[in-house]
Order: sequence, then structure tokens, then C-alpha cells
Amino acid sequence: MDACLLLTADDVQRIIGEPLQKTVRTENASAGLRFQRCLFSVPTEINSVALALTLRGTGSDARNPRAFFEEKLEEYEHGGEEGEKEEHERALDFVPGVGDRAVWFGTLAGGHLYVLKGDVLLEVLLGTTTQPAKLRDRAIEIGKVAAGRL
Repeated sequence: MDACLLLTADDVQRIIGEPLQKTVRTENASAGLRFQRCLFSVPTEINSVALALTLRGTGSDARNPRAFFEEKLEEYEHGGEEGEKEEHERALDFVPGVGDRAVWFGTLAGGHLYVLKGDVLLEVLLGTTTQPAKLRDRAIEIGKVAAGRL
């Protein structure tokens, strides 16, 4: 699986409104999970998009990303770490019709869309904007396209 193959140059142009300049892929592993990230760069840096995948790791400590996501969601819903409530302002929004389950975590600076599909967790990260609703809508559109290719 390659996070950089989940969006095409045409997708980026249509959704973001700017041409794709390059993609940069990184990968690492920790705590029984593999993390892969792809940055889709466009001319206006703040409009660039990143997709992050959380995948099952290898070895005896391998963890299921679905279980990892459910644990984190439960922690968040029950207060999470000290200071998390203020950071996110408890702006948790379930988004129907995207993957098996999608959640928008709104923050003061924007937010992140998490999409669970099968045993893969996809995170859509966008630059900040003065129009949070537009940011959320873009993230959902990107999430639908990317999850459809998982």
C-alpha cells in the first residue's frame, strides 16, 4: 500500500484548486504499527495536503489499526489527556458515507479527518484556513476519494 497513490494530480487540482508539484513519502514503525505519510505539495504551501496511513505492524507486537483507533476515540470521548479538551474544544463530528467510519476532530487551527476502512486508518491533514467549514468539506472530499482507493 502506498499513501502517495491514493490521490492523483487531477484529484488535487479539482479539490484544492492548485496543481500538484510533487509528492514526498515517509514511513516508520512504532508500538506494533506502521505509519506511512505522503505530502502532496502545491504552489501555495498552506494548501498542501498530507495523507497518513496507520497499518498493522509486523512481528509479535503487531497491532490492529482498527483497535488502535477505537481506543483513541474512546479516550477522547472520555476526556483524554489533560489539556486535550481545550485543544480540540470537544469538536468531535462523525461523518457518514466515508469509509467504514469517519470522524472529524475540529481544532482552533482547523482539524483532521480520520477514516477507518477495513483494518487501515487514514488521516487527512490540510493546512489551516480562516474558513473552517471549507477545510472540513475539503477533508471529507479527499477522504472519500482516498478511502475509495484503499
